[in-house]
Amino acid sequence: MIPMLILPVRRLALLLVGFYMGEMNAVQIITTNSINLVFAIYFTHYRPHPNRLMNQMEIFNEGSIVISGIHYTTFTEFVADADTREYVGYSLIVVMVVGLVVNAIAYTRDAAVFLYLVPVRQWNWFVSTIGCESLMSYVKPDDYVERMQKKWFSEKWKRLVAGADHK
Repeated sequence: MIPMLILPVRRLALLLVGFYMGEMNAVQIITTNSINLVFAIYFTHYRPHPNRLMNQMEIFNEGSIVISGIHYTTFTEFVADADTREYVGYSLIVVMVVGLVVNAIAYTRDAAVFLYLVPVRQWNWFVSTIGCESLMSYVKPDDYVERMQKKWFSEKWKRLVAGADHK
């Protein structure tokens, strides 16, 4: 419940900083970096998501936001050298590309396993509803699913595959 309330407050704070501190570049960057740092500390300390992967990805994304915010100070009048700005721009691009690649890999893996588990869950529900134990001799996805659960997932996935959450 708290993360659902915290994130709109963050967006509102960043919006207010953007509108009311438009001409004060230094104060705007410092305030934005401070807000981002507070939220990085919040997600690192409280880990509000029930899934370990979601918490790790949230912490990684917050770290990327903080690093990107530090880069923004070089694009103001603090750094007069154009070459330095260019190199820092390349560094910022690398941070953004690494963030995109890590997120794409993590969420694609999670989605692929989930898309595998949906038919397994439906199959388990079908077999348990009809009571055809002989059908289980043809398809035995449980070994693979158990290995995946032990390697990557929490108790929620075990209940999902077992059909406890089936509606």
